[in-house]
Amino acid sequence: MKLRTTNNSIRLRLNKDDVETMRTQNCLCCTILFPGEIASSFSYSLIATDELEISMNYLTNHLRVYAPTTVLSKWYGEEEVGFSTEIFTSSGDRFKILVEKDFQCLSPRAEDESRMFPNPNKHC
Repeated sequence: MKLRTTNNSIRLRLNKDDVETMRTQNCLCCTILFPGEIASSFSYSLIATDELEISMNYLTNHLRVYAPTTVLSKWYGEEEVGFSTEIFTSSGDRFKILVEKDFQCLSPRAEDESRMFPNPNKHC
């Protein structure tokens, strides 16, 4: 699972294996271990929930995105590319959350893309 960030926005991209893990375990977690004398890490998770809305929290260097099982079950199918929402921060600013399938690039790259989804724009 990849995490992309920009001002008040996060995007999670999941490959085929990640989506299958979500489908079977209802949770996917990744951890980044930073080098240095003091051990530090950052984790991010996508977690299935029975709640009706997409939500998130950030506690103790762990970003958690909660997605309703109803949204996830539709997304597991072939037709759904992703899902998103906007929530508000405590200061009233908008914060966007986007979760999507990770597609193969249209131009060749050095990255292994064998576990990515076929790009729907592959055939124009």
